[in-house]
Amino acid sequence: MHRLSERLLDPAVPGDLQALQELHGSVPDFYQTTYGRPPAGQEAEATFLDLPPGKGPEDKVVLGFFEAGALVGCAELLRSYPDPSTAYLGLLLVSQAHQGRGLGRRILERVYDLAAGWGCEGLRLAVIATNGKARRFWLRQGFLEVARKPYPGATGPALVLQRPNPRYRPARPAASMAPAEAGAPLENR
Repeated sequence: MHRLSERLLDPAVPGDLQALQELHGSVPDFYQTTYGRPPAGQEAEATFLDLPPGKGPEDKVVLGFFEAGALVGCAELLRSYPDPSTAYLGLLLVSQAHQGRGLGRRILERVYDLAAGWGCEGLRLAVIATNGKARRFWLRQGFLEVARKPYPGATGPALVLQRPNPRYRPARPAASMAPAEAGAPLENR
C-alpha cells in the first residue's frame, strides 16, 4: 500500500472537480445500492455546493485522500451541524478498487481529528438502509442509529447515525483567578 496523503479539495483548483467526479464514478456498486442507478455525472459539484439551510461554504470542507498522486477517497464534513457540538459527515467515499484495505477507517480517524479541532464532541451521518455494506461499516465504528428519515431518490430510508467523537477533549477550566482578599498578608494569598 502506498502512503496516503491528503489535501483540501476546491472546485476552483484545476483538476479537483474532475478528479472528484472520477472518484464518484469509481464506486458503481455504491450508487446502484443506494440510488438504484449509476452516478449521474453531477455528484462532484453537489459535494462542494450542497449545504443545509443556515450553512455557508465556510462551514464545509472536502478532504481528498491520495495514493501515488491519485484521488482514492474523500470526506465531506460540515462544521457545527445540526448543532454547535456536532460535525456532520456528509460523505466518506473510497474508490471501489481501494476498498477492503482499511482506508475508510484511516480517513475516519482524520475526520475525528478535524471535528475535534472545531470543538465538535459528536459526529453524525446518514446511511441509506439498503446499503448494508456501508451500514455495517458504520456500526462497527461505534455509530448508533438515532433516527430514520425518508430520503427522496434513494432506494430506502436514511438511517441517521451518531457517536461521540473519540478525539474530542473538552477544554480544561482555567485555574481560579479570583483576586486575593484585600488586606490579607501576601503569604496567605
